[in-house]
Amino acid sequence: MRTRKLVETGLLVCLIAGAQGQREQRFVLLPASEATKFASDYPRAGPQSIGGSWQPTTSQVEVLESNLSLISSLRSGGAPNGTRIEHPERYYRQYLAVLRGGHALIFVNSLCDIKYNTDWRTHIAVVMDGGNCFWQAWYDPTTSKFSELMVNGVG
Repeated sequence: MRTRKLVETGLLVCLIAGAQGQREQRFVLLPASEATKFASDYPRAGPQSIGGSWQPTTSQVEVLESNLSLISSLRSGGAPNGTRIEHPERYYRQYLAVLRGGHALIFVNSLCDIKYNTDWRTHIAVVMDGGNCFWQAWYDPTTSKFSELMVNGVG
């Protein structure tokens, strides 16, 4: 009887730990199929247009994650101009590997809350307004640098 209790307790601890680990995963690499939807929402004129997708390596995504704090040094160029993101790791992040102007980049789409975006792990979330609860940036895996921070406006 005591052995059974120990086994049941051990299984419960494993289940709780596994569930906790899944909850803490705050980023996802979106499938390449989402690049088509993204391209339709992103301005297509000029050399910066979205021209497809590519597959980053696990290492490239790990480097992106390890450099995430560098986003705090960027300031939003659009309205609201000059906004900074202090703790980018606290956001839920969608990564979409796209070819932009012929360069392989990763679009970082961030959400502070996912309660209205239950499919955030499979579909890119397009949110208008919401202030600094939603922000986006570009990541270049060849330089390991972020650029073009965009913070949603308040409407």
